[in-house]
Amino acid sequence: MADDVLPIQSRRRARVKRVQIVQHTFAAGMLILTAVDHLTNTKEHHHLLLPMLEIAAGATMLGSVIIEKVRKTHARVAWVEFAGAAMMFVEAIAKTQQRHHFLFYVLSFIPPIMLLFFAIFDARIEQALSMKATDDALEVRLRVFWRRRIPWEGLTGYRITAKHIELRRDDGKLHRLRIADIVDREAAVAWAVRQFEQRGLAPM
Repeated sequence: MADDVLPIQSRRRARVKRVQIVQHTFAAGMLILTAVDHLTNTKEHHHLLLPMLEIAAGATMLGSVIIEKVRKTHARVAWVEFAGAAMMFVEAIAKTQQRHHFLFYVLSFIPPIMLLFFAIFDARIEQALSMKATDDALEVRLRVFWRRRIPWEGLTGYRITAKHIELRRDDGKLHRLRIADIVDREAAVAWAVRQFEQRGLAPM
Protein backbone atom coordinates (compact mmCIF):
# COMPACT_ATOMS: atom_id res chain seq x y z
CA MET A 1 0.00 0.00 0.00
CA ALA A 2 1.41 3.39 -1.00
CA ASP A 3 1.98 6.04 1.67
CA ASP A 4 -1.02 8.33 2.16
CA VAL A 5 -0.13 11.85 3.27
CA LEU A 6 -2.53 14.54 4.50
CA PRO A 7 -1.02 18.05 4.71
CA ILE A 8 -2.30 19.94 7.74
CA GLN A 9 -2.23 23.51 8.99
CA SER A 10 -1.44 24.36 12.59
CA ARG A 11 -3.46 26.96 14.51
CA ARG A 12 -0.42 27.55 16.71
CA ARG A 13 1.80 28.31 13.72
CA ALA A 14 -0.88 30.60 12.24
CA ARG A 15 -1.07 32.54 15.53
CA VAL A 16 2.70 32.93 15.68
CA LYS A 17 2.75 34.27 12.12
CA ARG A 18 -0.04 36.76 12.85
CA VAL A 19 1.83 38.11 15.88
CA GLN A 20 5.02 38.29 13.83
CA ILE A 21 3.26 40.28 11.11
CA VAL A 22 1.91 42.77 13.67
CA GLN A 23 5.39 43.20 15.14
CA HIS A 24 6.94 43.70 11.70
CA THR A 25 4.24 46.21 10.72
CA PHE A 26 4.84 48.28 13.86
CA ALA A 27 8.62 48.10 13.33
CA ALA A 28 8.21 49.16 9.68
CA GLY A 29 6.24 52.25 10.72
CA MET A 30 8.86 53.18 13.30
CA LEU A 31 11.65 52.64 10.77
CA ILE A 32 9.99 54.96 8.24
CA LEU A 33 9.44 57.65 10.89
CA THR A 34 13.08 57.35 11.95
CA ALA A 35 14.20 57.67 8.32
CA VAL A 36 12.06 60.78 7.78
CA ASP A 37 13.58 62.30 10.92
CA HIS A 38 17.07 61.54 9.59
CA LEU A 39 16.24 63.12 6.23
CA THR A 40 14.88 66.31 7.79
CA ASN A 41 17.89 66.70 10.08
CA THR A 42 20.72 66.08 7.64
CA LYS A 43 21.94 68.20 4.76
CA GLU A 44 24.88 66.06 3.72
CA HIS A 45 24.27 63.85 0.67
CA HIS A 46 26.54 61.04 1.87
CA HIS A 47 24.25 60.62 4.89
CA LEU A 48 21.15 60.08 2.74
CA LEU A 49 21.76 56.45 1.77
CA LEU A 50 20.82 54.90 5.10
CA PRO A 51 17.53 56.86 5.52
CA MET A 52 16.55 55.94 1.95
CA LEU A 53 17.27 52.28 2.67
CA GLU A 54 15.17 52.55 5.84
CA ILE A 55 12.23 53.99 3.92
CA ALA A 56 12.55 51.37 1.17
CA ALA A 57 12.73 48.51 3.70
CA GLY A 58 9.79 49.81 5.73
CA ALA A 59 7.64 50.42 2.64
CA THR A 60 8.46 46.95 1.28
CA MET A 61 7.46 45.41 4.59
CA LEU A 62 4.12 47.25 4.66
CA GLY A 63 3.46 46.38 1.02
CA SER A 64 4.17 42.70 1.65
CA VAL A 65 1.74 42.65 4.58
CA ILE A 66 -1.00 44.25 2.47
CA ILE A 67 -0.46 41.77 -0.37
CA GLU A 68 -0.53 38.86 2.09
CA LYS A 69 -3.83 40.08 3.56
CA VAL A 70 -5.43 40.61 0.13
CA ARG A 71 -4.25 37.27 -1.27
CA LYS A 72 -5.25 35.26 1.85
CA THR A 73 -3.44 32.17 0.63
CA HIS A 74 -0.10 30.67 1.54
CA ALA A 75 2.48 31.38 -1.17
CA ARG A 76 5.43 29.16 -1.99
CA VAL A 77 7.63 32.15 -1.17
CA ALA A 78 7.34 33.78 2.25
CA TRP A 79 7.46 37.38 1.05
CA VAL A 80 6.49 38.87 4.42
CA GLU A 81 9.38 37.06 6.11
CA PHE A 82 11.76 38.13 3.33
CA ALA A 83 10.66 41.75 3.72
CA GLY A 84 11.00 41.47 7.49
CA ALA A 85 14.53 40.11 7.12
CA ALA A 86 15.46 42.97 4.76
CA MET A 87 14.06 45.50 7.21
CA MET A 88 15.99 43.95 10.10
CA PHE A 89 19.20 43.96 8.04
CA VAL A 90 18.77 47.71 7.48
CA GLU A 91 18.20 48.19 11.21
CA ALA A 92 21.37 46.22 11.94
CA ILE A 93 23.31 48.34 9.45
CA ALA A 94 21.97 51.47 11.17
CA LYS A 95 23.36 50.23 14.49
CA THR A 96 26.84 50.06 12.97
CA GLN A 97 26.73 53.87 12.71
CA GLN A 98 26.75 54.01 16.53
CA ARG A 99 29.66 53.31 18.87
CA HIS A 100 29.27 49.84 20.36
CA HIS A 101 31.35 46.80 21.16
CA PHE A 102 32.13 44.63 18.12
CA LEU A 103 30.12 41.74 19.60
CA PHE A 104 27.04 43.99 19.65
CA TYR A 105 27.37 44.51 15.89
CA VAL A 106 27.67 40.75 15.33
CA LEU A 107 24.62 39.98 17.48
CA SER A 108 22.59 42.62 15.63
CA PHE A 109 22.85 40.61 12.40
CA ILE A 110 21.82 37.26 13.90
CA PRO A 111 18.00 37.91 14.03
CA PRO A 112 17.73 38.98 10.35
CA ILE A 113 19.88 36.04 9.27
CA MET A 114 17.63 33.64 11.21
CA LEU A 115 14.47 35.22 9.76
CA LEU A 116 15.94 34.97 6.26
CA PHE A 117 16.65 31.29 6.89
CA PHE A 118 13.03 30.67 7.90
CA ALA A 119 11.78 32.67 4.91
CA ILE A 120 13.80 30.52 2.51
CA PHE A 121 12.56 27.27 4.04
CA ASP A 122 9.03 28.44 4.91
CA ALA A 123 7.34 26.38 2.20
CA ARG A 124 9.20 23.24 3.27
CA ILE A 125 8.33 23.89 6.91
CA GLU A 126 4.66 24.24 5.96
CA GLN A 127 4.73 21.01 3.94
CA ALA A 128 6.40 19.14 6.82
CA LEU A 129 3.25 19.49 8.92
CA SER A 130 1.24 16.42 8.01
CA MET A 131 -0.36 13.13 8.93
CA LYS A 132 1.09 10.15 7.05
CA ALA A 133 -0.03 6.55 6.92
CA THR A 134 2.64 4.09 5.81
CA ASP A 135 2.54 0.30 5.66
CA ASP A 136 4.10 0.17 9.12
CA ALA A 137 2.87 3.15 11.12
CA LEU A 138 0.88 6.32 11.52
CA GLU A 139 3.17 9.37 11.57
CA VAL A 140 1.94 12.74 12.80
CA ARG A 141 3.92 15.99 12.68
CA LEU A 142 2.09 18.99 14.15
CA ARG A 143 5.24 20.99 14.90
CA VAL A 144 8.42 21.50 12.95
CA PHE A 145 10.68 19.76 15.47
CA TRP A 146 8.18 17.22 16.82
CA ARG A 147 6.98 13.98 15.26
CA ARG A 148 4.92 11.12 16.65
CA ARG A 149 5.13 7.63 15.15
CA ILE A 150 2.68 4.87 16.16
CA PRO A 151 3.14 1.38 14.61
CA TRP A 152 -0.02 -0.26 13.27
CA GLU A 153 1.03 -3.60 14.71
CA GLY A 154 -0.77 -4.24 18.00
CA LEU A 155 -3.46 -1.56 17.52
CA THR A 156 -7.01 -2.83 18.06
CA GLY A 157 -9.31 0.19 18.26
CA TYR A 158 -9.71 3.95 18.04
CA ARG A 159 -11.82 6.74 19.49
CA ILE A 160 -12.29 10.36 18.31
CA THR A 161 -12.87 13.01 20.98
CA ALA A 162 -13.20 16.78 20.73
CA LYS A 163 -9.45 17.31 21.08
CA HIS A 164 -7.78 13.93 20.55
CA ILE A 165 -7.51 10.77 18.51
CA GLU A 166 -7.10 7.84 20.88
CA LEU A 167 -5.60 4.54 19.71
CA ARG A 168 -5.77 1.42 21.87
CA ARG A 169 -3.22 -1.39 21.77
CA ASP A 170 -3.82 -5.06 22.49
CA ASP A 171 -1.90 -4.68 25.78
CA GLY A 172 -4.33 -1.95 26.93
CA LYS A 173 -1.94 0.93 26.33
CA LEU A 174 -3.56 4.06 24.91
CA HIS A 175 -1.91 6.42 22.43
CA ARG A 176 -3.38 9.93 22.38
CA LEU A 177 -2.84 12.37 19.51
CA ARG A 178 -3.96 15.97 20.02
CA ILE A 179 -5.89 17.30 17.01
CA ALA A 180 -7.36 20.50 18.49
CA ASP A 181 -4.51 22.47 16.94
CA ILE A 182 -5.37 21.35 13.37
CA VAL A 183 -7.19 24.03 11.34
CA ASP A 184 -9.30 21.62 9.25
CA ARG A 185 -10.03 19.17 12.04
CA GLU A 186 -12.98 17.51 10.28
CA ALA A 187 -10.91 16.64 7.22
CA ALA A 188 -8.14 15.25 9.43
CA VAL A 189 -10.60 13.10 11.39
CA ALA A 190 -12.22 11.75 8.19
CA TRP A 191 -8.79 10.89 6.79
CA ALA A 192 -7.72 9.19 10.02
CA VAL A 193 -10.93 7.13 10.31
CA ARG A 194 -10.49 5.94 6.71
CA GLN A 195 -6.95 4.78 7.54
CA PHE A 196 -8.12 2.99 10.68
CA GLU A 197 -10.94 1.18 8.88
CA GLN A 198 -8.61 0.05 6.10
CA ARG A 199 -6.43 -1.60 8.75
CA GLY A 200 -9.27 -3.26 10.63
CA LEU A 201 -9.34 -1.05 13.72
CA ALA A 202 -12.72 -0.92 15.46
CA PRO A 203 -14.34 2.15 17.09
CA MET A 204 -14.13 2.03 20.88
